[in-house]
Amino acid sequence: MAAVEECVLAFGAGLSTVECEGLAFDVAVPENCIEGSCGVIVDVPGGREDGEAAELHTGMQELGNAAGYVVVQPDNPGRWWAYPADSVRMRSFLDQLIEALEVDQNRVHIGGHSAGGNMAWVFVCDHADLIASAAPIGTGASTEEDPSCDFDIPGHPSEEVDIFFAHGRNDSMVPFESALAQRDLVVTTWNMTETEILADEPTYLWTRWTSPQGTVFEFLEFDWSGGSLGGHCYPGASATAGCGSDTPVHYGEAAVDFYIAHPKDE
Repeated sequence: MAAVEECVLAFGAGLSTVECEGLAFDVAVPENCIEGSCGVIVDVPGGREDGEAAELHTGMQELGNAAGYVVVQPDNPGRWWAYPADSVRMRSFLDQLIEALEVDQNRVHIGGHSAGGNMAWVFVCDHADLIASAAPIGTGASTEEDPSCDFDIPGHPSEEVDIFFAHGRNDSMVPFESALAQRDLVVTTWNMTETEILADEPTYLWTRWTSPQGTVFEFLEFDWSGGSLGGHCYPGASATAGCGSDTPVHYGEAAVDFYIAHPKDE
């Protein structure tokens, strides 16, 4: 196992960029989180994008900080995420950040879009002991080219994690069928039963399943398209990879609501 890099983590309130483990992280710390007890939200951008791009599409800094979370947005300009190597680097950084800010370890969550969504799935499979919940969007079942989280391997993940998963039915970059395959793997592996239709509208369907252990899996499928990526988009965002600001669901808001409702100890 590679040696852990000891990073210099000295945070004040506000936004700063920290380099650690060969990666850079935009870290937004609200004033009330300096003395501990806040949670952490990791908002992972897609391939070749940075934390600023993630923020444009999710608004996670404002949403997460207002809800009592430190928000971490990894920078990934000019390259694709490397799995699982970058997840190990992120885990090392998060462990050190959690110690430095005395973070509530029951309130650590991760989400991401596209390749960043793959990273969220990697954390579900490889770092379930750390995270309380995950909110991947625009990503599908694990493949050799795009490894994420293969539920077919026994003991993988090591424990159940609450998940909010969103995907466009008209996604031309990651086929909707791949997302359905990942959904079915989760539901089957954890012996989940469908318990509730949260929304059934002409342009989207939001369904919740629950496992015998009480683990929640929610799946949002939608028809919205926009920006330069068509159906491979963030609901509620108007930037490049956004579906448009007028969609009835905003991904960032939905993810934060899910995180708040699903700490690790409940």
